[in-house]
Amino acid sequence: LLKGIDKDGHVQVSKSFRELQRRWRRTVRIQEALYAPEELLDRGVCDADEIEIGYITGLFKVKRTFKLMKITLNRRTASRYEINNELALPVAMIQRSRDFADDLVLSKRFGKIIQSTIFQQYNDKTGPVIPSED
Repeated sequence: LLKGIDKDGHVQVSKSFRELQRRWRRTVRIQEALYAPEELLDRGVCDADEIEIGYITGLFKVKRTFKLMKITLNRRTASRYEINNELALPVAMIQRSRDFADDLVLSKRFGKIIQSTIFQQYNDKTGPVIPSED
């Protein structure tokens, strides 16, 4: 689990150990940064074209790890794509964070996301389908 110790005393740990730390601290990893779930709530969500589509209203655990985020869409986005104003997306779809705007950017355009099988897995016509924490 330990890779080594630098001359300045900094301890290098393996990736598996970092993941254990992340779980223990109840955090969400986006790129290399760790965020508390409370930090991500009410953050804006943009698609890959950096068009704002909504904001995060909840995070859900699947097998002790935050895997899903519940997003409330803007009225414009919901009416344009004719979908429910709430949906669930995997946290893994977040590509990066824009610190200057406090937004999260998804890895694909929103039109492509709603056509994907992963979107269909967690959403139906009535709204998000959140799996139980088993």
